[in-house]
Amino acid sequence: MVQTTERHGAAAVPSDAPAAIGAHACALDVYAGHLGPPRGLGADERLLWRTWVTNLNWRAREETLFELEALLKGLACFSNPRNQSGPSPDPGLQDRSAYLRVFRDTLQHCIDLAKRLLGRRDRTFSFSRYLESVLPSDEERVRLLEQQLSQQNPEASLFSLRNGLTHLIEVADGLLESGFVTARLFEAMRSLVARELARSTYFSPTLALEFRLEHDRIAEPALLDLIDYCRTQLPEVHSAVVLAFLTLQRDARYLDLISEMSRFDSDVRLTLPLFAALRSDLRALAAFLGRQTGDAMADAFELHLMAHPSSRLSRDFSRLMHRGAHLVSLRATFANLAHALSLDLKRIFHDILPNANELHGHNAQPGRIAEATRSLSGTLEHSLQSLSAEICPGAPLPRLSAQRGADRARSERLRREIWMFQQVLRAFIAKARAGTDASDTWAPGGSFGFIQEFLRHFRAIGLQLILISDFDRIATFLDALENLRDPDLHDARRLELVTQECALFLEYLNTLFAEVSKRSVLQGVPFDREGAAQTLKMHLQARP
Repeated sequence: MVQTTERHGAAAVPSDAPAAIGAHACALDVYAGHLGPPRGLGADERLLWRTWVTNLNWRAREETLFELEALLKGLACFSNPRNQSGPSPDPGLQDRSAYLRVFRDTLQHCIDLAKRLLGRRDRTFSFSRYLESVLPSDEERVRLLEQQLSQQNPEASLFSLRNGLTHLIEVADGLLESGFVTARLFEAMRSLVARELARSTYFSPTLALEFRLEHDRIAEPALLDLIDYCRTQLPEVHSAVVLAFLTLQRDARYLDLISEMSRFDSDVRLTLPLFAALRSDLRALAAFLGRQTGDAMADAFELHLMAHPSSRLSRDFSRLMHRGAHLVSLRATFANLAHALSLDLKRIFHDILPNANELHGHNAQPGRIAEATRSLSGTLEHSLQSLSAEICPGAPLPRLSAQRGADRARSERLRREIWMFQQVLRAFIAKARAGTDASDTWAPGGSFGFIQEFLRHFRAIGLQLILISDFDRIATFLDALENLRDPDLHDARRLELVTQECALFLEYLNTLFAEVSKRSVLQGVPFDREGAAQTLKMHLQARP
């Protein structure tokens, strides 16, 4: 019987890990300056913000404020068609009423949240609206408007935002009464919403990879341990790891909000802006991990080498080589995570999530929203644990969610990736046994071109299966693959050895697939072979 613990089964904790892993130091600046108040605030404004947030009760600070900021960001992100689910609406005169209703419902919910945060202060809003209708003097009206637009402190800024959103709802209601909203009208409304949000001093939506001190602090001990381990042992990747962990944790909270809102038909439209915010975050994270971390790591390691005393190079050569190899492996992990995130986002947002038109009326599509939420939860958990296992093999793996749905999503994803790599292995074995057949359908450029393609697929899919399994021939299998990395050394003998190891690994995966399918969370859940085949097709067609 195959055992799989979803942890690195072959490597032990590095010798320098015990001092860093196991006793997280919350007092340390493990976040590397990535948490802060709203951007663009001066010193006095930051003090006002901290004072206002501190005076909120705990529930308002942890739940209401986060939900408000999440939906405000969702409004901004939903304005971008690239963040919406399904294909973008056709240009021209197509009716955009369903999309405007998403805006309208989200604006109303943001107002309700603002009223909770304002408390009794919100009563002055009704009085202010009354004064607008009775003041006879133009000068008095101007002064009242200036007072409404004042943002001298967070409460005044929230009051101003609540005022502006109320006017926008009235405009949206008027447009929706016409029964047909053109693309130009919707774009004009979108622009007005974006302007209203951007001009808010204290509540302007967060950007991708931007985090708030109030609700983005990491409390999970295993995550804090890994961040602090990077800070002390792998400073070249510290910032990238912090950004990745903060983003994944934030998006896990978005999914919690989505799960709660999707329970009620009246709130189901609110899920689309939250999905849009999550997609924006993960797209930015994928771009950062895939394009920027490699150069930053190389530059940092070069500075480390240049600062190393020349008299100690011989003595420390082995340690420096090991560190360099670890960084190369981490760089590949970052790139593969970026590639996997991009593919998952494309699959989930195009094939699973309903769009605004499909949520119109009574067609709430709760099943598809739940499926997308579960799939995204599995994506976040997979990304977190893959990165954690690569940073410090053998250390306890962190979790973003203990919900049964997350366990099912992780198991479904694992089963899908096992099946995908089984197909890759079968194709490679068949190609390798065909010798130097010129019909190379994987990659042009010679009879051995398929080998480099196979190594790429192994790094993207197969390596993760190695990390979470207890395959007893891991070392032999990896050594055989390593011998294929130099194209000048390819010959029939080496290829035959690799083919034999791949055949043994394929047998192991066949057994592992059966064992994963027997997990309690997958009882009664048939394997989606068609969906797995479509995901594999997307993977084979995409370039990392």
